[in-house]
Amino acid sequence: MNVVLYARVSSEKQADKGLSIPAQLDRLREFCELNGHIILREFVDEGITGTTDTRPQFQEMIRFCKLSQEINGVLVWSFSRFSRDRVHSVVYKQILLSHGVKVISITEQITPGIDAEIIEGFFELIDSQKPKRSAVDTMRGMAEVARQGYYPLSTAPMGYKRTQVGEGKQRRFQLIPDEGTAPLIRRIFEIYLSQGIGAKELAKKLNNEGLRTPRGHRWGTNSVLRTLRNPIYKGTLHIEFRTRNAEFLADKDQVIHLESAHEPLVDADTFDKAQSLLARRASTSPKTLGSKFLLSGLLRCGKCGLRLYGKSAKSGAYHYYECQQRIQSGPDSCPSHAINAQRLNAIVLKKTSEVLLEPANIEALTQQVNDELGDHDQVISDRLKLLEEELRKRRGQIERLLDALEEGKSASALISQRLTARQEELRMLEAERFTLRSEDAAHLVQRVELDRVLPYVESLKQTLATAPVKTQRFILKSFIKRITVQETAITIEFSIPQEKQTDPLKAGVLGTVTSGTPQRIRTRQRVPSDDA
Repeated sequence: MNVVLYARVSSEKQADKGLSIPAQLDRLREFCELNGHIILREFVDEGITGTTDTRPQFQEMIRFCKLSQEINGVLVWSFSRFSRDRVHSVVYKQILLSHGVKVISITEQITPGIDAEIIEGFFELIDSQKPKRSAVDTMRGMAEVARQGYYPLSTAPMGYKRTQVGEGKQRRFQLIPDEGTAPLIRRIFEIYLSQGIGAKELAKKLNNEGLRTPRGHRWGTNSVLRTLRNPIYKGTLHIEFRTRNAEFLADKDQVIHLESAHEPLVDADTFDKAQSLLARRASTSPKTLGSKFLLSGLLRCGKCGLRLYGKSAKSGAYHYYECQQRIQSGPDSCPSHAINAQRLNAIVLKKTSEVLLEPANIEALTQQVNDELGDHDQVISDRLKLLEEELRKRRGQIERLLDALEEGKSASALISQRLTARQEELRMLEAERFTLRSEDAAHLVQRVELDRVLPYVESLKQTLATAPVKTQRFILKSFIKRITVQETAITIEFSIPQEKQTDPLKAGVLGTVTSGTPQRIRTRQRVPSDDA
């Protein structure tokens, strides 16, 4: 039998495990000699993953097999060397088979028979799962290395360096202070605790002194905060695995947390004091102060679009809402101005009661909503019909591409790309159809019942008039989406308030469901300049 050989490794680690290119080729040549096969050519891809088909020698091998009339087989050490992607494996094997060429693994011999395709498919499935298993094994191994007292990461944080312990397979690393950068870490903690400046000012101070982060960047608020919050500097190793494959780990391996894992750069008391100060500063920052203000989380700047946060001045005697951009970057960064909180609160409460929750307005909006809901239902129905037609077309295209692959009429690589694209389009169309059917079947968009809405709206008006600020804020957030503050007006975007349908034993104080189509904001109410 005339054959070509294909060998591949994706990393030096594979070569160290006996999967080196020379080792694969030696085994393949021995197999050919024992079985009387004639080698016409050898193809090698080194340092390229098998999860992709964009491998130069792999594609050259496919082209060579299609053009030659003499080749009967492609020999590989294992099917994983041919491909680790199940779709690619099936497609390219079919391409070769249509030219009379079979892919043969010398370590995974399959006896011809009715179950041969099933067994080969099993090998393909196992190979496609190998990268996932490898990722899980790596994370599990890192956790075990850490439990043995070694540092499991490939890079050290600023202030530390890795030092090697052991040789060969026993090679491990530990963290030790880097006397070139450790003093800077200690100084950051010292300045933060002793000089009474926040992370932003501390970053400015470091930059003014010409100091840079480990990657050579200027210091910023976030990089300072990450340094101050990193428990590694008190000798604690804390790593959380958050990759897609981490869910396959045991609970004990998903988080690595070890006290006294290495020499600390600051003592535990210093680190804890820094955390306490960080917490106190956070509780008085503009972002968290908003929780004490009526319109917290609702206001947007009409100039730059960012949020407005509540601020206090003169020891809490005066309260304002100010743009996030101005707070963080200075008054020149946005042309807006601070707004008296008491006045803006009064305007919003007044307009909410007199306009947004006025019965005639609610009645008109209810009619508008129900009309649009009917239109939306028709849109779903029409879209489902179009989807069914598109799905029929995609299935036909896929069938024709598979036929072309079998008959070898066109360039196989191009057909493979088109086939993958059509299959992805088919999956997306099916997903959209499922979503629309679910929405239609479950009646996610409900018609508004006026006789239920009006009594509920009246109760909201009464509660808003007498409730404390916390309850008022809760009510406003239940049906107001956003309040955009401009120089001469404010724009309130809201949905029709409706009582939430739920178990009375589990019900909260108030609730809301959004009316209208998912793509539409229900209503906007513009407050004119004489009020704003």
